[in-house]
Amino acid sequence: MATDVSTSALPQDFDATLRALTGDGLLEQDPLTVRQGLASQVHVIGSALPGAVLDDNRVQRLLRNWEVAIHQELCDPDKGKLKERYDGAISGGMTPQGVAAVSAVILPVVQAINPAFAVSSVVIYISVWLLKAGLNHWCATKPTS
Repeated sequence: MATDVSTSALPQDFDATLRALTGDGLLEQDPLTVRQGLASQVHVIGSALPGAVLDDNRVQRLLRNWEVAIHQELCDPDKGKLKERYDGAISGGMTPQGVAAVSAVILPVVQAINPAFAVSSVVIYISVWLLKAGLNHWCATKPTS
């Protein structure tokens, strides 16, 4: 049974960031372009961290780590689809509400791997990428680690 997803834990600037990214056409971009935008956001945020050296290989490794961990959180490995508790709760589609619901679920995963990247722009890009891929379709595949 699906449970409601609370968006109250999202960063304070989430709605404003989502409006800005939506205004820039993020929701209309293809999945590859969204993934490239995510990598760009990670580069920008990473370059602002003291002493951080984030080359392309490290960015891609971070993205893969998130992908594997998010897959474990969202997907039922036996059924190859969304876990029952998320089915319906985060399937709001490519709408601001759908993006917010997915973001609320993945934020703790992003934060657990590297808290410096648990910011609105990163979780929005990941959420849009997942929604573009199709959540159940994405769950039917195994991420590369």
